[in-house]
Amino acid sequence: MLRLTTVTSEWLRLDAVHRYFQYDIESNTSTCELCKNKIKGKHTTNLKNHIATKHSNEYQVVEDLNTKIISKNKSSSSDKIAIARIDQLKKLCVRLVTIHGRPLAIIEDEAFQEIINFAATSDVTSKTINIKAIKTKIQEEANAIRKCISSEVQNKMISLKLDSATCLERKFIGVNVQYIINGRIVVRNLGVLEVCDRQTSTFLKNTIEELLTDFRIGVDQIYCICTDNGSNMVKMVKLMGGAYISQYDNCTTEQEEFELMDENEESEEQSTEEEQVNDIFHSVDVDVHNLINNEGTFKVRVMLCAAHTLQLAVKDAINADALYLDRRLNVILSPEQCQKARTLLKQVYMQINSLKERDSLSSNPELVDTELDTVNPMPSTSSTNYPAIEAMLQSKQRMRGNVVKSRSIDLCLHDLCLNARINLEDDILRHWQNMATTSSEVAGIANTVLGAPATQVSVERLFSSLKFVLHPLRSNISPLF
Repeated sequence: MLRLTTVTSEWLRLDAVHRYFQYDIESNTSTCELCKNKIKGKHTTNLKNHIATKHSNEYQVVEDLNTKIISKNKSSSSDKIAIARIDQLKKLCVRLVTIHGRPLAIIEDEAFQEIINFAATSDVTSKTINIKAIKTKIQEEANAIRKCISSEVQNKMISLKLDSATCLERKFIGVNVQYIINGRIVVRNLGVLEVCDRQTSTFLKNTIEELLTDFRIGVDQIYCICTDNGSNMVKMVKLMGGAYISQYDNCTTEQEEFELMDENEESEEQSTEEEQVNDIFHSVDVDVHNLINNEGTFKVRVMLCAAHTLQLAVKDAINADALYLDRRLNVILSPEQCQKARTLLKQVYMQINSLKERDSLSSNPELVDTELDTVNPMPSTSSTNYPAIEAMLQSKQRMRGNVVKSRSIDLCLHDLCLNARINLEDDILRHWQNMATTSSEVAGIANTVLGAPATQVSVERLFSSLKFVLHPLRSNISPLF
């Protein structure tokens, strides 16, 4: 009897009868390996009829092989379905715990395990879906979300929203990040952190920077921070390189900071709301003036929440930037306001460009050597003998390139207010998404500035979910979960 061809994955997808034939594409004939007869085409039924009538013993072998192939394919398919179903059940259990606030102990309940076994139709499910497996799955899902956020904000300017809350005598800080992708505003939660220390500006700064490190976000990527007008929050932004600070600049110690906070609370009780807002208006105007006079540096902006400071957001310079880029409404700005907005927007552009250069250098370190070779093609040891001078010269060269780019963006921003106004009903985010191909520099600035939040309400809504996670029966939940 003829020896059968070696079984391969391709053979497993065909009927076993094809193992006894050699097919010729040119003549479109199948040659029997047993009797050398030729059959037109390679239709399975014709080949089976030939084996059944001419080679009855081999026909029985073919039937047995077909039975085994079908059984193996069904087993492999059923295993894949079972694995996919178990993974889906794990994801549903994660949602049950993280979104709907059910305790992890429910996973081990007998009734719940019976439901899982019924849904998975597999006896092995009770061993694979347990508290340990769900905890691991939660960490996997959290790491996947962190990786997604990190890739979305890589070397991109973003805005932060901060707020604090107390639940069951435990204090928490919520941090959201907001940015624009594909013409849509995206809001992501970076974390809800429990704090056990005093919420001083220094402590808050260190906590926020540590959280940003988990997502590979640098402080130089922050365009603005939206928070309430609490002294510790505003002073924190100052420590992170912020721009809008007034009466809290003179706090030298934590005790002085808290004393000033107490004094402010007492004075707020005695003063009217109008006086408070006017004071903040004045401090913002002074800080904007100082910021514009220092055109060479970019500073993190404080965006005071409109829900806490009435219409103060309308007064903020950040909104002046956004209004200048809104081609539906920028005609209402005065020439002086337009000039201030262009100055601030140019700083944003230089910061965006700096992040792009850092990204290109980190991904292509050989570009640094290429740049040096272009400047100094002759062999030299200056880079090794005079590292400080070489670093200074490279810095001067980058500054010269930045001056050229600054002049170019000045023209683009100046032309922006001269262009025709667009329809009031147009989507300004979609408009700048469409303009990305023709005016990529200004579109990049618009995606940063227009993505700045007006309020921190999304963080306050985030705290409402704490009642699902923390309640009197689960007040001792660990910080990890």
